[in-house]
Amino acid sequence: MGEFRVMWAAQAISLLGNQLAQVALAILVYHRTHSAFLTALAYAFSYLPQIIAGPVLSGLADMFPRRAVMICFDLVRLPLVAAMAIPAIPFWALCVLVTGTTVSGVPFTAARSALLPDVLPGDRLALGSAIGNVTNQFSQVIGFAAGALIVAWLDPYRALLLDALTFAVSALLVWRGVTRRPAPSSMVESLPPE
Repeated sequence: MGEFRVMWAAQAISLLGNQLAQVALAILVYHRTHSAFLTALAYAFSYLPQIIAGPVLSGLADMFPRRAVMICFDLVRLPLVAAMAIPAIPFWALCVLVTGTTVSGVPFTAARSALLPDVLPGDRLALGSAIGNVTNQFSQVIGFAAGALIVAWLDPYRALLLDALTFAVSALLVWRGVTRRPAPSSMVESLPPE
């Protein structure tokens, strides 16, 4: 059960960080451009890539060890979000970084979901999935409110750096608290023929 708590904590930290980044990015773009359209466009870049990249990149969770996929894509998102905190970065670069960050979240989520049956066998899986879904919904509501308060307290640039830190914490949690398992493809290959 300890593995699930670690995975849940990593998920919650990443989700709250994502909401913080979306609020910070919206405020940052609006302050720079004074354009509601460009602000909405930047916000859309935090959702649209998931729809396109989801079917393609989610398969990485079945090609490599799932723990490694989670750690790798947390570490990919860390510098992408940190780069958004550079004050002089142009709008187009922000959109590219947001897209990269969002796309990198797809394999992480797929690996986490695929790892759940190994961590929570039997009836516990349904409960663990429900907890993950509630956490996702809760983080969207609380994340926006908390994100607005944090951005107002810090500023958008520091808030983005704080979000980058959430990915480092998530990767560390997974690295320390989730058991190494072989890639699913190597598990299938090692099964004896029927």
